Amino acid sequence: MPKEERILPALGGQSAPLTSGGQGRRVLFCCASCQRIWLQDGSRVVFDLSTQRLATLAQELSADLAQLPPATCRFCLFQHGRGAFEVDEYGRGQGYGLSWECPDPLTHALGAVTAHQWMARQTAPTAADIVTRPDRLRAVLRWLQAIRLPRQVQLFPPEYSAALAADNRPGFGASGTEDWQWKGFIVVLPCPPLGGPAIVTLGLALPPSEALASADLLELWQLLLEVALAGKLAGE
Repeated sequence: MPKEERILPALGGQSAPLTSGGQGRRVLFCCASCQRIWLQDGSRVVFDLSTQRLATLAQELSADLAQLPPATCRFCLFQHGRGAFEVDEYGRGQGYGLSWECPDPLTHALGAVTAHQWMARQTAPTAADIVTRPDRLRAVLRWLQAIRLPRQVQLFPPEYSAALAADNRPGFGASGTEDWQWKGFIVVLPCPPLGGPAIVTLGLALPPSEALASADLLELWQLLLEVALAGKLAGE
């Protein structure tokens, strides 16, 4: 791994290699609430780690099991009804993917903010990565929390909603969400933290018959961001 790609101090010196599929990284965390050690393997979370498996992972990831970075596990988040807020980084700070899952009330929201100029140069799907620029992430989220929408935005076309659902099941598999769909909008707005125009995508999983106004969706996301910004973000 190149020197500039080596791990953030916030990860306790772990090497955080790419997953076998090249989408995201592998990092061990320790839940600050229940002390459970769990593995973030790209978009997949692994909780049931045996002692032998932990020892193997510690060696593979150059991880000190006594000095793992703290991150509340989904079990504890869901148990307290607080939900799980997750962030992926793209292009080393050129954009961020956002996900919010909460069991009560059942809420599943996806969002993204990416630099338009950077996206225009991409010729293949971009791989999600760990957050390397938490300062920029916080600035982008603060900006997103304060935006106002133009009169017209582009709503998710059916094919876009279907593509999202292929990788992110609407309702995260909760009972009663089998036919839910992704609904939302896409808009381009000037984003000073990213140095120019940014593509903003905000979505919410809903039943097919439930309508969604863009202004209401933005208000929901800005409330979620208020909660997220009150605590520590990924990489801080």
